[in-house]
Amino acid sequence: MVRSLFKQRQSTSAEPCINYLLDNNFGSNSRARKPGREGTYHGESSKWIRLLVEEPYITDISSVLVKEIERTTPSLVSFTSSVVDQYPWERISGVALQNEASGERVCITKLYSLISGFVGNLSVNILMGKTLLDVYPNVLPDISTFNSKFNAMLLGIQRWIPFPGLVNAYLARRRLLICLTVQNAIFSQIENGQEPEAVWRDLDDVSAAVQARMRERIKNGYSVEYAAAEDLSLLWAVTVRANALIFWNLVHILADPKLHAEVLGEIGPYAKLKRSNSATFGLPEPPQVSLDIDNLIGSCPLLMATQRETSRLYSTPYTYRKVTSNINLTESDEDASLNSRDVQTYHLSEGDYVVIPHSLRNRNPLYNNSPDSFDPRRHLIKSTEADDLEDKKDPQDVVNEDERDCSEGWDDPASVCWKLEQRKVIGTLAAILVTWDIKPAEGEDWQVPNRRSGSLIDEPKDIQVMLKMKS
Repeated sequence: MVRSLFKQRQSTSAEPCINYLLDNNFGSNSRARKPGREGTYHGESSKWIRLLVEEPYITDISSVLVKEIERTTPSLVSFTSSVVDQYPWERISGVALQNEASGERVCITKLYSLISGFVGNLSVNILMGKTLLDVYPNVLPDISTFNSKFNAMLLGIQRWIPFPGLVNAYLARRRLLICLTVQNAIFSQIENGQEPEAVWRDLDDVSAAVQARMRERIKNGYSVEYAAAEDLSLLWAVTVRANALIFWNLVHILADPKLHAEVLGEIGPYAKLKRSNSATFGLPEPPQVSLDIDNLIGSCPLLMATQRETSRLYSTPYTYRKVTSNINLTESDEDASLNSRDVQTYHLSEGDYVVIPHSLRNRNPLYNNSPDSFDPRRHLIKSTEADDLEDKKDPQDVVNEDERDCSEGWDDPASVCWKLEQRKVIGTLAAILVTWDIKPAEGEDWQVPNRRSGSLIDEPKDIQVMLKMKS
């Protein structure tokens, strides 16, 4: 049924639903929009929607992303007790130092807070430039607070209604809109040849895609307040889901020793921790991570299967569409047979709305055996072509492409960020696995934490872990 809808995409529109999200959740208003909104992020005819999926932007952003993952992963924790000298993501995760009997230093920390802060900093810096977090260091905590009541805002619950945590979420959104409004105003000043404040003079590291987006909005006369609402939607989309996906995926791999060993063996040729024998001023050079991201995605089927299973199990994606011309949706023969009935056809009239909660299918036992269990091998199939058998006695596990149709978090064809998000998740996960030894605090066995419902993905209860760098 979902495939049938996407095949008739020209008869539906996401525009009214996106406008509703912009107004209710991201603080925009209908007066700030123009028909067609040429050059903006949202809107199916826009230029911006292509900036993260077409050249040269996708290659440029992906290249910077991988280099930043390689550079920063060995700095996941700094092994310093001074809060002033810690990285921003350490300060929000309660890092504490501990010396083992062998003399090795280990860190005790909250894993989800650490991962969220680390990946969030990476995402914001790559897209929006480092100055934004330098001037407004609370952007990521505010995104977390805002996201915690995202569904309440989606329902239109106003801040004056007594709803736990809602006022704080609205205040966090206000602070986010202020800082993004200022950044857009400063960029506009620079484009007009004016001199900005000293703290904002370095915006050269804002990604080329985002700069192109800002210029399109300036050219088409959009206000900086409207630009801030669109930028907030982007920051929310590129941080919230990736942070939780990496955490859930990492915990499930670490909690299964056999799976952990198999994944490490698979990614070994493409993700390496390199140590230098040279020293600077008497201090050893820090280790470096080397990633071959294309082969991690294309030649590591088990790693990719763990990512897909994590997305299936925890993502809560929705597709919203308004019907713009009458259509008929016919379910597949497979769906009809699973429900023991004849094939059904549904008529949708112009003006109807369609909501697809993909998680219902992902967690339906008709489509997935033991849907509440983490089983990445369900996404692997055996490839037994005759040519392969001549070279290999054992069949090769490959990702089942037929399962990729619009069923998980980033598989909606309308998504503009899934390629970038995939590289971020896979690259960060592989880099952490080869760089850090992570165990539950106090020698406990691994326990997958409880989860709570979220906007894009179910979020975990935080857990305490011990980290030390692999030798």
